This record gives sequence, C-alpha cells and structure tokens, in this order.
Amino acid sequence: QANFIKAAGLYQQFIVTFPEDPKVAEITYLMGEAFYEAGQLESAIKAYETVAYTHVDKQRGADAGYSAIFTLQRLIEESPAKTEADQIVLAERREHKITSTLNFADYYSIDKRAPAVLTKAGQEVFEQGDMPRAETIAKRMTQWQPVPEKSLQKTAWMVLGHAQFDQQKFGEAEVSYRRLLTLLEDVDPDKPAIVERIAASMYRSSEAQIAAGNNVEAVSRLLQIRIIAPGSEIAI
Repeated sequence: QANFIKAAGLYQQFIVTFPEDPKVAEITYLMGEAFYEAGQLESAIKAYETVAYTHVDKQRGADAGYSAIFTLQRLIEESPAKTEADQIVLAERREHKITSTLNFADYYSIDKRAPAVLTKAGQEVFEQGDMPRAETIAKRMTQWQPVPEKSLQKTAWMVLGHAQFDQQKFGEAEVSYRRLLTLLEDVDPDKPAIVERIAASMYRSSEAQIAAGNNVEAVSRLLQIRIIAPGSEIAI
C-alpha cells in the first residue's frame, strides 16, 4: 500500500510539473490505478473522471469512466450508514454514481458497457423514488441504438412503465407495459404481474374518462380489460 501511495504521489508530481505533456492523460490514469490499489477510492475516482471527461482520452477514456463507476459502487458498498451524517454522505455518493453513469453514456455511447450501466442507473433512480428522472433514463434506454440485449430492454421497459404508472400517466404506462409484454416468454415469472399492470392502467385510465364525463368510452375501455386479463381481480 505504501508503494502504491508513493507511486500516486510521483504521478501527481509529473502532472503538476508537465501539465501540457502528451502523456498527462496516461499518467493520470495510472495515478487513479495506484490510488485504487492503495484503497484511496475517492482520489482514484477523481483521477478516473479526469481522464474520461476532462482529457476525454481516446485510448483510456472509456475504461477510466467505467472504472469510476465501479469504484463509486465499491465506495457506496463500504460506506457506513449508521448516523444521519452517514446517510447524507451515502446519498451524495449514490448521486455521484448516477451522474458519472450518465456522463459515461453521453461520452462513450458506442462502448459495449454503456447500455448496461445506463439501465442499472435507471433502476437505481427508480428505487430511490425519483420517478421523473427514472422515466427519462428508461425512455432513453428504450430508444438505444443499436438495440441492446433482450434482458436490458426488458428492464428498461419495466422501469419506464412503473415510473409512468407511479406518476399517474396511465395511458403511457399501458403502452410501455404492452411493449414489455412482447419481450416476455409465456413462462416468464414477471408476465402475470405485467398483465395485471396493463389491466390496472386501463382501469385507472377509465376512471379519468369517467371524471371527464366520457362514460361511453370508459365503459368500452373497462370491458376490454377482460380480454387482456381474463379472470383477474380487476376484470371481475
């Protein structure tokens, strides 16, 4: 550990002494690696993000950006959460990770790791209760090109549907859940719950139609629920 700290210090001296040198990005990345191995995670993150988003290094930028996300996750997992002050620091680190992930997706969208880290960010934001932001991230994932693997598509559409439902955007949620349904196999354990959510979205949409005085349209919509989810509690 002492040698890694010493190495990081020497790299730092190089960067300060020769700030315009072509090797500064490489040296900064090595400094980040040395800090990581020494267990000084916050310093490692700062170095990684400098390589990725200040130097935007073509050779190491994507790896540095991903390393920053990975290190932030480790920092979060190792953070205490006993006191109120601990909780504040933990929340700040979680927000930092989300920001770093979004930067990675912006700067290195062609990297094969980008879809997975962005999808994970959408999940985490949803779990934190920030529905508008979760919707924005998930919507971006559903439009990702080239189309990511099916498991990531499934997660993105699920987060999008849930975020829209929780914001009472029932018509939009129904569309998202229906799109999700096309990605599910008949034996998928999530399928019954998604069918139920489609029915619930239709039911809640019909309530809005009734409130607006569109009773005929509402009745028609309610009767369609039995086609989507026959035998369900909502259909009955």
